[in-house]
Amino acid sequence: VGGLMGAWFNSLNERLTKYRMKHVFTKHIVFKVLEAVLIAAVTSFSIFILATLLGTCVPVVHKNNLQDFVNSTRNYFCPPKGIPTSFEGNTFYEYYNDMATLVFNSEEDSIKQLFHQNGSFTLATLGLTLIVYFFIACWTYGAGVPSGLFVPCLTIGALYGRFVITLWMTIGWETPKIYAGTFALIGAAAFLGGVVRMTVSLTVILIESTDEIEYGLPLLLTLMVAKWVGDLFNEGLYDIHIELREIPLLGWDSPECMDRLNAADVMNRDLKYIYPISRVQSIERLLRVTAHNAFLVVTPLSLNNNNEEYNNIETELEIDDETNFVPGLYHRDSIHPIHPSKVIVTTKRKQDAKKHLHHKEGATPINVTDSQHMNLLSGLTGSYQSSVTGKTEHKPLILNGVILRSQLVTLMLNKIFFNEADGPMSQPYISHQTLTEDYPRYKTVFDVNLSLAEKQSLMDVSLYMNPCPYTVSHHAPLPRVFTIFRTMGLRHLPVIEDSGIVVGIITRHDLTHEHLHNAFHKKT
Repeated sequence: VGGLMGAWFNSLNERLTKYRMKHVFTKHIVFKVLEAVLIAAVTSFSIFILATLLGTCVPVVHKNNLQDFVNSTRNYFCPPKGIPTSFEGNTFYEYYNDMATLVFNSEEDSIKQLFHQNGSFTLATLGLTLIVYFFIACWTYGAGVPSGLFVPCLTIGALYGRFVITLWMTIGWETPKIYAGTFALIGAAAFLGGVVRMTVSLTVILIESTDEIEYGLPLLLTLMVAKWVGDLFNEGLYDIHIELREIPLLGWDSPECMDRLNAADVMNRDLKYIYPISRVQSIERLLRVTAHNAFLVVTPLSLNNNNEEYNNIETELEIDDETNFVPGLYHRDSIHPIHPSKVIVTTKRKQDAKKHLHHKEGATPINVTDSQHMNLLSGLTGSYQSSVTGKTEHKPLILNGVILRSQLVTLMLNKIFFNEADGPMSQPYISHQTLTEDYPRYKTVFDVNLSLAEKQSLMDVSLYMNPCPYTVSHHAPLPRVFTIFRTMGLRHLPVIEDSGIVVGIITRHDLTHEHLHNAFHKKT
């Protein structure tokens, strides 16, 4: 029964969430506030009506922990203490409102009452409170306010368990060995398991809450049965909301029948990148028009020998005659890109510091117009024939590293950039502690306020990027890509050719079931 109740709870909440996302979340934020106010008003009104009109005055009987029991009860609308009143043929001198005790206490105290007070609530009180809590909790979860699920489900399940045992006692099945609190615990486990579909973890949590290890096996069996019954109708509530909100939470294994796919089939070819030295204005514009968490740091591959700047550097470096490999560019025999070495960076900075030349961004060819220069900063580079896609695409890009959005914003806020005429050696330095001091609530690009002259400055990100990110070959099978994401906890994975040229990037959104199925049908 707990599994059936949990499946019904999930079904109602799923329909309500779909309606809310279509008609409330798509409108102005005022509608979210109005819904939250309406929920609070209905909840307050329902609790007040239950306690005042439908509550039952129950006498306080002798208990071992009488003082703790009395402190957590509410005697609203009951006879004052000391006045003799008859209840079920007996006379008592102290009463409490059982409905008010459940609804006007905190949920923690309510759960303690349901778990530890034997025979303290009437059947009508338990039934009405169960119905009201069920629908209010279903309505509240998923609204535009922080709302919990674990404790409300425990309360609803405990009410369900106490209702069952109270019903048994009412029809004459009462025995001295029956303890109502045990039924409340089993009911809480059944309903919570039917809603969230967890077994072992909930068993451990409930055992720690009750400090009764002997309840371990009954709780585990209850949770397993509730999960099996609920799975016949729908998924757990957390899984339902993850799917509705399109959160890229990966499963344990890749979907079946996806072995025919590889990294090139699912990667995103629309790359958003910057250069090791980029103009601040271009970085700010990129951050404002995109929502990506990280960006590739790349250097365009020079396909000819007309690049004077790199030619000057290469003359100062030794070139391997056997492999014809220039250190700091790329190695054709390795699938892993090699970022510019410290030798090239140091040599480059010394040249700029000596000659005070106008520094061109990345490996931008000389003698380009301003419009071509801005296009290059925007990722609109020249085209080439890709061996992966077979189509005409952007100029080949060598991967230098990956830098996070939060790092770029922090660098701009701390004005870590340099004037083009002064060279990159004049750029200030920022420590890693300062770079991460706002974690986890980093500021956004909209908090950046730079002057026009500052936006024309250049930023060297080579010292702050991750120079050796995890990469994968475009031939890598999808199960391997999926395993890398799961085991390493990645959010983005650059895809490169055998020569080190970056051809795409894979994020968690690209590994969701919907995207993978679309890629599979497109390929087949």
